[in-house]
Amino acid sequence: MTFRSGLLLIALTLGHASAHATAPLFQLQWGTFGSAPGQFDSQYGVAIDPAGDVFVADQDNNRVQRFTSEGVYVSEWGASELDHPSGIAIGPDGSVYVTEPSRHRVRRFTSSGTLLDQWGSLGDADGQFRYPIGIAVDSDGFVYVTELDNHRIQKFTATGGFVAKWGNRGSSYGQMNFPFLIAVDAQDNLYVADTFNDRVQKFNSSGQWLAMWGTQGEEDGMFFHPTSVAVDGLGNVYVADSDNHRIQMFTSDGTFLAKWGTFGKGEGEFRHPYAVGADAAGNIYVSDFDNSRIQKFRESTIPVERATWGSIKARYR
Repeated sequence: MTFRSGLLLIALTLGHASAHATAPLFQLQWGTFGSAPGQFDSQYGVAIDPAGDVFVADQDNNRVQRFTSEGVYVSEWGASELDHPSGIAIGPDGSVYVTEPSRHRVRRFTSSGTLLDQWGSLGDADGQFRYPIGIAVDSDGFVYVTELDNHRIQKFTATGGFVAKWGNRGSSYGQMNFPFLIAVDAQDNLYVADTFNDRVQKFNSSGQWLAMWGTQGEEDGMFFHPTSVAVDGLGNVYVADSDNHRIQMFTSDGTFLAKWGTFGKGEGEFRHPYAVGADAAGNIYVSDFDNSRIQKFRESTIPVERATWGSIKARYR
């Protein structure tokens, strides 16, 4: 069965999903603390390329590691070049973008680690950064970067040309308080983990504010220092609710769907999940920071009615 025909079968089988979804199911995990291949020391961002390979910013080992979707180690690079990489994203051409907060810059590599471009320096001006951490790339190759100490988002061309910026410190619409990681959906809308405001904000690709949800707490739809956002092929939004040691799942407008995780070291448990990534096939990858591992989950249902059939074909063809 092809993946496209599989989607059709799912659509016919599920019909209309309810307002809530079943939490994704644990599949596998890999990683322990250390510096050997496949080990981690303070891993942050996770990105998945179109082939399904998983790239991890292994921060205190000063490297990027690449794995198959089953957690098999493929390669690593950056030990002689990178300085505490944090955010990571894959461009439409396969380029790998990495933020280096302590160097106040963004670097662009091939998937095998050859440096292509870099930009940024310490400051507040256009194209400068104060601790850039989150990074995402849209379908047209534009790059979006969050800055911890400038409390804003900047937009660049694929090679670092400044395009736009928005945001400042605060708690009103469009303002941010230490924004961490960021994600882009299939329509090139941006979702930002507005960490110290304990919420998620949504913008279009021009920086127009669209929506936000969340407040501090432990109930469904509430957060305690969310640090990362990911969007799957059908528009489901996953939030790493770090200090609640869980992942929450929402619709693209912030309607709560499901949650999973609690504090611990077992399967499906977390100790500060700092980053979450999603691929088009419904796999969810979580950077389980204090457990020095990546956990993989699989969507148990796919609520097809929330996406148009045209967008599904475009996403999976």
